[in-house]
Amino acid sequence: MDLTAGYQAAFDEAQAKAKQLVDRGSLRAAAAEYARSAQLMRLLAESARSVPVRQQRLSRAEDLDGMATRLKEGGRIVPTSSAGAVEVPQDDVNELTDRIRGLVKEAKVSWADIAGLDDAKSEIRSLFAIALATKPEGVHLDERPNILLYGPPGTGKTLLAAAASKGLDATFYSVKAGDLLSRYFGDSPRLVGKLYEEADRTAPSVVFIDEIEALTPDRDSPGGVSGAEGRVLAQFLAELDGLESKGGEELVITIAATNKPWMLDDAVLSRFARLIYIDLPNEAAREGMFRLNIEGAGMSSAVTLRELAKRSDGLSGREIAAICREAVRAMLVRANPDMDAQVDKGAQAIKEYELRMVHLAEQEFARAFERVRPATSARVLAEYERWVGER
Repeated sequence: MDLTAGYQAAFDEAQAKAKQLVDRGSLRAAAAEYARSAQLMRLLAESARSVPVRQQRLSRAEDLDGMATRLKEGGRIVPTSSAGAVEVPQDDVNELTDRIRGLVKEAKVSWADIAGLDDAKSEIRSLFAIALATKPEGVHLDERPNILLYGPPGTGKTLLAAAASKGLDATFYSVKAGDLLSRYFGDSPRLVGKLYEEADRTAPSVVFIDEIEALTPDRDSPGGVSGAEGRVLAQFLAELDGLESKGGEELVITIAATNKPWMLDDAVLSRFARLIYIDLPNEAAREGMFRLNIEGAGMSSAVTLRELAKRSDGLSGREIAAICREAVRAMLVRANPDMDAQVDKGAQAIKEYELRMVHLAEQEFARAFERVRPATSARVLAEYERWVGER
């Protein structure tokens, strides 16, 4: 039996009732009707005869659910279409602004604090120099050198972005994709817009977006993208193009990072002037990382840094830092056998206790290497090589 006509009639009835309740100001009751409309639209999606129609109906159901959520929280709806549109109160606008301003971080990392990655550092610095330098009269160059950093986790992508910001004395917006995603209807694209509005206001700015694949999924993937995801993607593309820029002379640069570049939409990839592969560190870079984490932290090692570099093949910078932390902790326990007893004497006794330092020994490193294992497999590295070969 074809139930489509019955579902459609029930959906139309729920929509009409929801609008009447909105007009009367009965927002919670209207929210219930919009939620019922969403359920009915999903039933209609199940009976769709083509994938595009099904996706369209699922997207509309998601919008209706978002509207129901907004109404429950005290939002209002302006009935400008069959689905309605949510009007955002000024308090919500202020909340979005506060959320974005909370993403501003102090960039404490300089180029000298990053071991290895010399090619990446050089490329990023040259891009910024070209963008900021005075151009001869009549010469017009791309003023937004957006950069995508991709590669295995823990290889220094975040550090590069922070160092770039510090080097430019720029405002540093450190953003996880989840910071721009909201359960409320329409909030996510507004958050993206507000991010770049604030970045323009505080320029020069570096907007660093980590895990960008969660924000801009590939529209050609088997599951496609929902209506909400599509609106976020469209807003983000507009910002990368600079369409929302106020036209000032200051610079707003986007540096994005991903461990899974193959999950990104092609339109997003085309908006980046440079795609820079941040690979696992080579032996020389690993030696530099051990030097930073040991000698740079005021400690010394009985094991040569070159030997540590040879033993750490296949490890990322993050994993090397973890090895050093493990080794240092074990050394402190060995050098301070009475340290634990201070805990029972209270906080003041601990503060007055001065740690004794000795050379980091082979035994500390041996245990650390056992505990910290490489997170990036040969299969994953091959996936990066395959993707790079297809670009």
